[in-house]
Amino acid sequence: MWINELSIDKKYNVEYDYIISRLDGIKNLSYTKENSKERFICSLATNLENENFVKSELQDIITKVILIYLKRRIVFSGIDVNCYLDVAYMASIIYFDINYEVNYLRSKMDNITDYNIDGILNFRLKKLKDNWLELRGFTADLLKFSTVEDLTYITSLMNSTYSGVSELKLEKTKGSIKLTTTQPELNIDILPIYSNDYYNILDAIIFSNPKNILLSNISLPKEMTTVLKKIIPVKYL
Repeated sequence: MWINELSIDKKYNVEYDYIISRLDGIKNLSYTKENSKERFICSLATNLENENFVKSELQDIITKVILIYLKRRIVFSGIDVNCYLDVAYMASIIYFDINYEVNYLRSKMDNITDYNIDGILNFRLKKLKDNWLELRGFTADLLKFSTVEDLTYITSLMNSTYSGVSELKLEKTKGSIKLTTTQPELNIDILPIYSNDYYNILDAIIFSNPKNILLSNISLPKEMTTVLKKIIPVKYL
């Protein structure tokens, strides 16, 4: 039997909700929620034959929590999101170095004895955290003083710095919007970052960084479509 523990500070309640939603979807994993005054704690267990699969899933959860949720908290602390362009700009800043950061994070997770998520960030990933703190002042000033044209240009430029999917299709399935690609091995998740579902969809689009977007039997908010067309070619099926 493989047994371990995953925990995160209780101030990260949004991240904890995401973690629980992911743990619920891992096959052959049993977990219990433990009581603690300062931390959310989950005790984990699985059979030895499922250990590698479960570890891989946990690594993906921790990667997304740190590089998407916690990075966003650090870089955009105290900054409000007021429009779709803000969402696109913030997403481009979060994701432009994502490939390097994923590899760096995973190199620092070798031989960890427990999954203390904020501990991993504060101690094993201090270099990344320091970079994000430096980035915070720069991004805040850009949001405050830049024009719409400036932010659109910066967003497009950031997206050009890393490779994404060749084509992304948006279609409505059973009342919800689904993102699919021509590369079936790639799964584009729509993460619950904002309370506005379309903000989350736009964030996922920027993350996938497609060369083209295909809209199939779907109507997006006008402002969102306007922002997308300035960054990525949009086609209608």
